Amino acid sequence: MIAVIVAGRLGGSGAVVAWLNSDGDLRALSPVRTEVLVGEVAFWTCTVLGVAAIVLGSIAIARRSGRGLGITAIAVALVAPVVASGAAVATVFVTA
Repeated sequence: MIAVIVAGRLGGSGAVVAWLNSDGDLRALSPVRTEVLVGEVAFWTCTVLGVAAIVLGSIAIARRSGRGLGITAIAVALVAPVVASGAAVATVFVTA
């Protein structure tokens, strides 16, 4: 997802060409550092929440309390990465 945001922002600004012509100087990527930070924070927050959903759902199923919600939590945690990847691919096609 982060690569999608960065590619969309860099593609319009010409920073990719500047970065390729500068022998890998990372200063050419500074126009998108805020988007990269937001993407990283969002990615890791969603990862932690997904793992927590799997753990808490497993506990709910094992204790037989809130079994339906536990199954739902695990299903959502397992399907969410597929949906996020699909959204990222769709975003690449829209911004390209």
